[in-house]
Amino acid sequence: MILTTLQLVLIASFLITLFSQLVYFLTVDQNYINSKKEEMKKLQSELKKMKVSDPEYIKIQNQLISINLDVMNKTMKPTLITFVPFIIIMSYLSNIFKETGKLITFPFSIPILGTGLGWLGTFILSSLIFSLIMNKILSKIFVKR
Repeated sequence: MILTTLQLVLIASFLITLFSQLVYFLTVDQNYINSKKEEMKKLQSELKKMKVSDPEYIKIQNQLISINLDVMNKTMKPTLITFVPFIIIMSYLSNIFKETGKLITFPFSIPILGTGLGWLGTFILSSLIFSLIMNKILSKIFVKR
């Protein structure tokens, strides 16, 4: 069985997206992140009810910033883990598919994209779709309710 270039790009996109999603769900405590996001929503609603001149406003705003920084630090870990392998894999894929033309063609022209997508555009589009699907599935597995 010989795979087409489109099939190879889709398989690579699926595997890389699966790897990055698994790293994210295994390294980030989803329940902790969700509880912090809920806490941030409550603080934001409190801020909306207050006036900027209120002395409590600054305290709540600082608390909100602190929680946001904590969430950002926790969610950056998987990015740091997957960054180097991603760059290596993408440079390898670039060398393999550099001679490839359009993998997906449109019957019309889209601004910026033109009349179709090459291997990179196809990879990015399919990764976004796979990521949405995997995120739904993995959140049901890894997030305790």
